[in-house]
Formats: sequence, structure tokens, C-alpha cells
Amino acid sequence: ESLKNGLAISYSKLGSIHQALGQVDKALEFFELFTGLMKELYDLNPKSVKIKNDLAISYYKLGGIYKDKQQAKLQYQKAIKLFQELYNDTKLEIYRERMEIVKQLL
Repeated sequence: ESLKNGLAISYSKLGSIHQALGQVDKALEFFELFTGLMKELYDLNPKSVKIKNDLAISYYKLGGIYKDKQQAKLQYQKAIKLFQELYNDTKLEIYRERMEIVKQLL
């Protein structure tokens, strides 16, 4: 689990670097790898707040990189759902704030 999490974080950072460089296709590739690993980790441990948060962030990042508006909207909706669950479970304001940020992008 630790190895997958570390690899997922690396993919996320590589995606962000490529996005900043304007290399959208490469960024998308890394963000999809990030999301895939986070889904695997979430399936193994769905009660983990950290993993659920990281999965929500991965959907948010995918939403920001997809050129297809329907695909982007779908990813944002997945992120909103997870942030809502996190807020409901923890009552931490940060998750409500993140949810509202993503809602503004729809």
C-alpha cells in the first residue's frame, strides 16, 4: 500500500509538472495513472480519509485537464461526491471548501 501511494504521489507531481509546461497529453497520462492507483488504494481501504481525499483530488485534476467538457464534468462530479462524503464524515471545513471550489467549475 505504501509503495502504491508513493508511486501515485509521483504520478501526480509529474502530471502537474507537464501541465505547467503546457504538455497536456503527457499531464493527462500521469493524472490517469495517479487516479488509477488511488482507485486501487481506495478499493482496498474505503474508510481511509487520506486515500478518499487523494482520490477526490485526482478526479479534480483530471477534470482540469480533460479537453472534453463532458469528461471534465464527470470527473468534477466524482470529486464533489467524495468531498461531500469527507465533509459529512469529518465535519472538517476544508472538505466543504474544496467541494465548493469544484462546484464553481461545473
